[in-house]
Amino acid sequence: MEEKIYRNIKNSKSILNYNIPDKTIKKYLSSWLRYLQTEKEFSENTVLAYEKDFRDFIEFWGWYINNKNIVLISLSEVKEYCLKKKIITEKIINELKKKLELEKKDKKKKIKEEEIYFETRAYLLNLIKKLCFDKKKIDLSYKSNGRDKGLFELEHHNISKYLRFLDLFNLKFTTRKRIIASIKSFYTYLFKQDEFENLKLDKDIRIELKGTKEDVSLPRPIKFNLIEKIINEFKKSNQENWIKKRNIALVKFAYGCGLRIQEMLSINFEMIPKNQTKVEIEILGKGNKVRKVPIISKVLQSIYEYINSCPFNFKSDSPLFLGKNKKRLNPRIFQRDLAEIRKKLNLDNNVTPHALRHSFATHMLEGGAEIRVIQKLLGHRSIKSTQAYTEVTEEHMKKVREKFHKEF
Repeated sequence: MEEKIYRNIKNSKSILNYNIPDKTIKKYLSSWLRYLQTEKEFSENTVLAYEKDFRDFIEFWGWYINNKNIVLISLSEVKEYCLKKKIITEKIINELKKKLELEKKDKKKKIKEEEIYFETRAYLLNLIKKLCFDKKKIDLSYKSNGRDKGLFELEHHNISKYLRFLDLFNLKFTTRKRIIASIKSFYTYLFKQDEFENLKLDKDIRIELKGTKEDVSLPRPIKFNLIEKIINEFKKSNQENWIKKRNIALVKFAYGCGLRIQEMLSINFEMIPKNQTKVEIEILGKGNKVRKVPIISKVLQSIYEYINSCPFNFKSDSPLFLGKNKKRLNPRIFQRDLAEIRKKLNLDNNVTPHALRHSFATHMLEGGAEIRVIQKLLGHRSIKSTQAYTEVTEEHMKKVREKFHKEF
């Protein structure tokens, strides 16, 4: 059994538990994951995401190689393949379309033909992934020019086949970029090894994985009056009083301090200032980087109210934000609670815990805060990540000017 590379690894889904005949591949996968955590100092969530992305990549090759090099490139081919393999029927496809149409009608939106196309195609492709990828054994060897080859000997044009496969899913640019980054990371790691010359790697793989640049997409900031409405709606909810106060504290914490949901939920009781004299907290952010974040009095007061109303006893090492099971709150619970409030108030789907953090940054900029200060508060490693907010603010100012000129 391979050792655990990082905390709380989900063994059933780990690459290291796959029956990969080539032990050399398994060895490098293990050392690569350890390298990401220890030397690159990636967070646990990032390592898990990279592992998942690379797992999907080798699953594709296990499926692709054993299916006579067939790459599905259109919906009609996907349908033909699924029907032939008896994976899906025309009846299921039609039911899926009807379901999608009903969902769009509920949202009072027009249904575009390409939306049905992409939804159906993604559904079918996911079925293929579930049913065609043999996750018990992955044989990554294949024949080329009359001899056996493997994962280490993939050529750059082989990578392009996987990228074409990804295009079928109509992925967000950021998701596609992360997938490419994970594959590139593995091969870059291999190139740094002393024995990489024996692996017969194609150096052009790194060129193929260079990726493309695209503007950073940020959620629209939530207006302050809407944040107040969200808080008031939580107060009126039918939940237990301590849960109401917990959710309100999380909303104020995310918006008042610009924290990520995972950063808030990783806080322990002992980390919260016990009085108003010390009004800052140490946050463990992405890449295990620690930063100090000031807490405004209204946020701190909201946290105190939650603590005092909570029916559970806190120890110094207890998680601050608890669920009904007395354990650290699962982020999905808060996301679900906020989604219910969003639905009641008929708000856009962009109203999420992470959008509260974006709103903090945008409103700070609009209020005249320096971008370097915001970078430090958000915990961005690069100023480029923070500069994306200036574009949002400039767009806002443009709309204000246009409105003023019309009224004038």
